[in-house]
Amino acid sequence: MEIGTVARVSFEIACLVTLTRPLVLVRQSRVAGPLRLDPEPTGFDRRRASGRHLYDRRVGLAAALLGAVSPFFLFMSGSMMAHTAELFWITLFMLFWVWGLKRAKGLLWTILAGLALGMAFLTRQPSAVAIGISFIAITILPALREGRTRTAFSRVGGLVIGVLPLVALFFAYQTIVTGGPFENLHQRYWFFDRLGFGEDIGLDKNAFRVSNFDGHATTSWYYDSSQPPLGHSPARGLYNTERNWLSLEVNLFGWLPLFTLAFCFLAVVARRPSWADISLLAVAACLIGLYMAYWSAGISYGPRYYYAALPAFLLLTVRGVQAAAARIGKSPRDAETRAKRGGLVMGGLVAAFVLGNLFVSLPNFPDWYQG
Repeated sequence: MEIGTVARVSFEIACLVTLTRPLVLVRQSRVAGPLRLDPEPTGFDRRRASGRHLYDRRVGLAAALLGAVSPFFLFMSGSMMAHTAELFWITLFMLFWVWGLKRAKGLLWTILAGLALGMAFLTRQPSAVAIGISFIAITILPALREGRTRTAFSRVGGLVIGVLPLVALFFAYQTIVTGGPFENLHQRYWFFDRLGFGEDIGLDKNAFRVSNFDGHATTSWYYDSSQPPLGHSPARGLYNTERNWLSLEVNLFGWLPLFTLAFCFLAVVARRPSWADISLLAVAACLIGLYMAYWSAGISYGPRYYYAALPAFLLLTVRGVQAAAARIGKSPRDAETRAKRGGLVMGGLVAAFVLGNLFVSLPNFPDWYQG
């Protein structure tokens, strides 16, 4: 196949993913719907199960609406980077996996979850591994705690059936083009571009000069043998994490940075977290921890390496808003009054944030990205 044909087909596939992923995000509200983290029938004693429900449909709908006006989602969706397809496959994986867990006969759904995770692996291997392991490990715990080991292992087995062929395809491809299954073609040129710490990892250029170009200061990097190598270290990883975190606070919702991620923490500290809360927190934490070991912050349209954790950030934000509303509404004695008071206060606050994003922050993002 000619290179031009490959480029055209890749462009068409990327366009299809970009156009359909907002629908997937809305469909993802079903992940946050009344889905159970165990495959037992509805008649199973609910009072004995811990963390059996993965939220309700209101949480899913609110998360989808927040995502629909998120600058991070909107601008990354319009890019042609691999993160666009990555989020598509990760969201499908989470959706199918939870469906497989909530059904008594959910083996087919877990196989489909494996296929989606395998496609995510073909797209971006580190993110797929980090999110896949963390999400599966936490969501399968309720079944293990209740002694349903056979059911748990059958679901994991179904996922393995789906994911293994695509993982094998990846290593077969690398063997064909490089001669070895673990030798990445990308690193034949960008030999320093890989995860880990050391002097041979990271940008090899260790000095820079500032020059004037058309009235603007420009920085050009080059290698100077008299200077120590840059490499990558845990300290640089923490620095990159700080940069990505600050970028996430600005780009995720377009809110005041102080409030952007505050609700994610409230979801797990303002009340006893559910299994679903813990699983989503694990997804975000594992992805952030993984990219500490990568030499570049990679900020473009926001912290793009954190883009695959967008479903977790959205759902935890809504959960945090709910937790804050419950705290605010504790003082009145009447339960209905408590619910209305907390809902009105937090609903008004979030509505003000969203309107501020739509009319103040969002119109400025194109200039910020271009400048």
